[in-house]
Amino acid sequence: MIGYHGGHVPDISTASGLHKVMALGNLCEAGALVQRENYVRGMSAAALEETVVARRRYRELQMWFAWRYTLEISGKVVNPFYAFRKSLATFMAALVVYKGKLEKVVPPVEGCSLKVLTKKVKAFLEAEHEELVHIWERYIREKQSTFYCDDMSFSIKKRSITDHLNEVYEDDIDRIYRDADDERILVESEDEEGDVDMEDGAEADDLSLPETSAEGSTNEPRVEKRKVAPGMC
Repeated sequence: MIGYHGGHVPDISTASGLHKVMALGNLCEAGALVQRENYVRGMSAAALEETVVARRRYRELQMWFAWRYTLEISGKVVNPFYAFRKSLATFMAALVVYKGKLEKVVPPVEGCSLKVLTKKVKAFLEAEHEELVHIWERYIREKQSTFYCDDMSFSIKKRSITDHLNEVYEDDIDRIYRDADDERILVESEDEEGDVDMEDGAEADDLSLPETSAEGSTNEPRVEKRKVAPGMC
């Protein structure tokens, strides 16, 4: 077992510490998506397994945190998965936006054009976090270019036995889960400026990801996809 060697360990019970952990965790979620080998010559089975383990460990950490802590946003008790999901959607959108900017100044990596990366990121979200696809698309249209989700303000408190009675799944001011208005918003935004221009690139073959139905699944319980009114749990 790897021992502690005096490096910096973020205090996950503080907002700044949780932000740092989420920044690292988003890389764990991305896994093969951010590995050059996945686009050039393919990753070995051992390397792929390592990305799965990292993703699973991060999701276990999320479960542990949500069991012990809640977030407070604008005086309301908010489920911690809201922060984890918003941070991930922000990171994945910034990944695509950054790639689009990069292709204008440097040659693309063989097999990893903006078009290929965008398709693979979307395929991953549809498989693992379907409820975030629409907000990821919105963030891309808004040219989200910051990997660190620094526009989310919250405080952390230890969970009490009654918190679940008033806990909501998202911030009313900044909703991330699909609601009745989203279809209208997406339709109205289709032709707006700011959409990512996906240049033609290499063939978008399927992302190499291990099966999630096998033992050691990377999936954690999903947040129920429904519109949550203030005060509902």
